[in-house]
Amino acid sequence: MKKNFKLAFVVLAAICFGQQAKAQATATANLSIQLADVMSLTLQDDQVSFVYNNATDYANTNMAVDKLSHLTVVSTKNFDITVKASQLTSGGTTLPATALAAVKVSVANSTTPNGTIATVPLAVTDGLLIDAASATATSTYDIKYAIPNATPLLKTSGNTDSAPGTYTSTVTYTIAAN
Repeated sequence: MKKNFKLAFVVLAAICFGQQAKAQATATANLSIQLADVMSLTLQDDQVSFVYNNATDYANTNMAVDKLSHLTVVSTKNFDITVKASQLTSGGTTLPATALAAVKVSVANSTTPNGTIATVPLAVTDGLLIDAASATATSTYDIKYAIPNATPLLKTSGNTDSAPGTYTSTVTYTIAAN
């Protein structure tokens, strides 16, 4: 009787352990990640204004406008960023290229500093602001616009004195694969 009881116990134990082993199963999933080339440049707060109201403003050698998180870049490739501007005009009056070049553009800070950063005097042709930056999921750049010397603003392209007014230009940033 004891042998039958032991045999029944062993059979019952085998059934229980067998059931546990059968309760475990595996499954598989196929993972796929599709990547596309992306180059994106977003500009925040597109208004940059310098105001010269009095003699102190013209004499100020530290006239600057800082734009925090001004540029945001997403790029799957290494990249360059260039900057250029249209001529400074007010009505029918145009300031010379030297007046435009008086405005210096530079990177004040970046969330992922890489590549070669330059200070670029504005011109109607592209100037290299950021060279050979690494691919990035998201990088933001603080941009500083500065006019260290107001003297070039005082003459028009016809070499006559600048008339009072608001002279405007369009600044264009371009991202390209490096």
